[in-house]
Amino acid sequence: MKGRPVWIDTDLAIGMFAPETGFADVDDAYAILHLMRARQVAVRGISSVFGNTSLEHATRLSHEIVQRFGEGNLPVYTGAGKKLDLSDLHESEATKALAEALRSERLTIMAIGPATNIATLLLLHPECASQIESIVLVAGRRSLEQHFCVGPAHSPPFPDLNFDLDPDAFRILLQHDVPVVLLPFEISHKVWIDKANLDQLALRGEAGAYLAGGSRNWLSQWASFGCEAFNPFDVLASGYILYPELFAYEDLPARIEIHPDDTSVTGAAAFKPYLLLSQDKPGIRSVRYCHTAAPEFKQKLWDDLAG
Repeated sequence: MKGRPVWIDTDLAIGMFAPETGFADVDDAYAILHLMRARQVAVRGISSVFGNTSLEHATRLSHEIVQRFGEGNLPVYTGAGKKLDLSDLHESEATKALAEALRSERLTIMAIGPATNIATLLLLHPECASQIESIVLVAGRRSLEQHFCVGPAHSPPFPDLNFDLDPDAFRILLQHDVPVVLLPFEISHKVWIDKANLDQLALRGEAGAYLAGGSRNWLSQWASFGCEAFNPFDVLASGYILYPELFAYEDLPARIEIHPDDTSVTGAAAFKPYLLLSQDKPGIRSVRYCHTAAPEFKQKLWDDLAG
């Protein structure tokens, strides 16, 4: 199998509907198909994790997307169903499989859900750290004033979901000597997909039609925020893996601080951890923070999804 070896760790939801939260993100499916259909990389495996949906749904949907669009026998492994419990850490099918894969070759890991599986790997198999080419994640912000709002009617802001669901997992990543690349809200908020884009995507083969169909309810949901388009958050991670030359970035010190929760709606004194990156304060260590994608990125994405 040709191409740079990549592992995908995902909380795949593909726009699933839940009565309490509405439709889930669709961007994870874009990112997975982006890598699965790219000639530059070879996907070695997919591991599921809780996040946008339950672990059971993420695992089932990962099997479905592989069966529908995968070439060959791409394995899917079940990972963590909840955030780390450092007093009672358990090996999963996913961490065992990823450790075995890393013993065979160096891998780039695209982790587009909570980093629970990757942190567990580093704690239980620290010898594998040197085999990780980089971990590409969707999380982080430059400052507390950088709220994750997408439109004039969007309140409260989105959480920094992948980080917020398991802050300890990100702390473990930062404490290990592995290259970390962050594709945060700042960069994804500069890329938009609207109805015309979905109409175009629907004509670009089976994968395009699949993504467009799953995205229309998600687009309608964003209309309640005052948006006529949505940001495809996770696909910026796959884009960086395939076309790093199209991404502007800075290497910044990363730190974790506790501050008032900007997503709270209760009015109570709520606090939460924040993953912050800037040059003005020292951090745990430096990571790559991507902030802008080149204008031609979206066309490359469309062409890649068309196969």
